[in-house]
Amino acid sequence: MRNISPEQLVKELDCFLHKNDCTGAKQYLLSYTEAPDTPKNLLLTVRNELMGLCRKTGQKDEALYNAAEAVSMLSEMGAENSVVAATTYINAATVKKAFGMSSEAIPLFEKAKAIYESSLPKNDKRLGGLYNNMGLAMVDEGRFEEAKRLYALAIEVMDSVLDGAIDSAVS
Repeated sequence: MRNISPEQLVKELDCFLHKNDCTGAKQYLLSYTEAPDTPKNLLLTVRNELMGLCRKTGQKDEALYNAAEAVSMLSEMGAENSVVAATTYINAATVKKAFGMSSEAIPLFEKAKAIYESSLPKNDKRLGGLYNNMGLAMVDEGRFEEAKRLYALAIEVMDSVLDGAIDSAVS
């Protein structure tokens, strides 16, 4: 197995996705999960990409499996409080929300929120995305006042970033 960077893996994955070849993309990613010498940081990226791909293609069990694998890898790597971990928590939460498990998604969003708010600048687009997605889960759970506060935060962030108008409008 080639030892490539996570960024290079995503770039190669995008070649499949630009051709709308989800089957090829999945096979490409799975080849890294099957290789015993795949570095942990690369495998974490693979699991994150697999959970997203499986979510988009409606493969619930596989999406949830990859989400659980990615989250468990964080503690193995000693990275459970990093920005990378927060992004993984958001990805896993998004999978859970997509499959009607918003009550299970919210604690993951909350973990990510604590990390992002303490680690990122207040006008980082990732915060806007987190607030918006977390707000959607809150609406699913009937927690409308919390959702409104999160949407307001998302709008505030997205109004402060270059090219954030569309994302602001979505919120």
